[in-house]
Amino acid sequence: MFIGFRILLLIMLTGWINPPVSLIKGNPTKAFQDYFTGVNHFKEGNITLANQYFHSAHANIPTNFSFCLSYSLTQGKLNRLKEAEELLRQSTELIKGNESDIQEKKALISFFKGMIQIYNTRFDEAQISLKTAQKTFESMGEKTMVSIIHNAIGFSIFANQGMNIDKSNKMKLHGHIFPVSLFRSASYFQKSLFADPSNIYAQQNFSLLNDTLCLDFSAPIIKKPVLNVDQISADWEAALLNKLTIQPNDEVVFLVDISGSMITEKVTCSGLDRFRTAQWLTNRILGILVNDKQVGIGSIGGDCHTPQTVWKKVGTTSIKDIQNTISSILPEGSTPLAKMLALSPDLFSTHSNSRKSLIVISDGANTCPHPQQDICTSAKILADKNINVHVLSFLQNTVNHAAAFADYECLTETTSGKLLYLEDNQCQMKSLSYDLVQACGLKLPSFEKSTCLGPSIPNLWMYYKSDLFIDKNKN
Repeated sequence: MFIGFRILLLIMLTGWINPPVSLIKGNPTKAFQDYFTGVNHFKEGNITLANQYFHSAHANIPTNFSFCLSYSLTQGKLNRLKEAEELLRQSTELIKGNESDIQEKKALISFFKGMIQIYNTRFDEAQISLKTAQKTFESMGEKTMVSIIHNAIGFSIFANQGMNIDKSNKMKLHGHIFPVSLFRSASYFQKSLFADPSNIYAQQNFSLLNDTLCLDFSAPIIKKPVLNVDQISADWEAALLNKLTIQPNDEVVFLVDISGSMITEKVTCSGLDRFRTAQWLTNRILGILVNDKQVGIGSIGGDCHTPQTVWKKVGTTSIKDIQNTISSILPEGSTPLAKMLALSPDLFSTHSNSRKSLIVISDGANTCPHPQQDICTSAKILADKNINVHVLSFLQNTVNHAAAFADYECLTETTSGKLLYLEDNQCQMKSLSYDLVQACGLKLPSFEKSTCLGPSIPNLWMYYKSDLFIDKNKN
């Protein structure tokens, strides 16, 4: 028996027995903060820093799909192709959710795979991966995503034709491009702008080719949008119904932020304060529900020790009553989000067979730490009760709000919910899960006429290899 114990101890010490990934517990809050900070560093071109933050997030929670996928992207951009491909494989194994979620995550993997192939100059393979992602996002009506993909395909066509890198006439390494490739690239940049005229990278790439080659191509005229509140409302409603996938007979509980900032801060594009906008959002969602017995509401406000201002359990109120209640609230105080989330399961029924959604509408980070459970712990409890948490935030997607978005992401990722934030200037309802994708813009390098192959090929162009990818600290 003693010998058996020694053998078991030796096996454990030498690492022959590894704990299952699901049992490895890290720091969820730090993981989400690192992830969000990594996204913002990636946007700014600080790839090495982004990679470090994504590595930390992934190390804390190896089972998180977004962490694994984002880490694969920066590994790929740092030309660590083998490591990136292994992380892509791991990401595939982490796909979970309903049919729509699975379809979306597979498309995201295809997109990131295409970007990694571009970063490693595998342009033919990249076009195949990107076109796979394009089909899915087109079927989902995600025009912004389709635009980003078309721009990436246009870039890969441009760069691929110049991959016969040459060094001659004392010139730096450069690639040659024939006019037919430039025309094909321009057509994809044109498609990108038809999908989303506000795509800055596609604007620049299309203009560069159009002006340089004097192409007879047209694209949508990019104007400063004239904001119309009715149109904004229609766009928000479409985003809500498309993203949240709430059904008419679902149990739905609203957890509405009534802190003081909700009336002191305005939504720039509409001129309405945040609380009036929250009222509108709540009413639009209530408008698709049909059962008075399936709705409830709670408030997030006051301070750390005051009781809830509004707390109405499912089955004790009606749609009309909730509309009247939210119209009569006077926002004040702070944002004790952790406290209210810990209590929120009590707002639902005990029926195990009903679909349940908690919709959090807020504009700030938690101001009152809960003595027993943090927000990620509450998220796990809600997930165990089959409650999806959706977050609609008025905060802008910046590093200054990393702590708040870390909490929001933990809530939605853990419970298979959605995180949307209102982009303040254009009044667009955006999904945080696409923020890293939107940072994957590709800008063409400058190019010029080449005489390397002599006068027999007068329309040959070239670009310098060193100009293909420019980041602040790639290596």
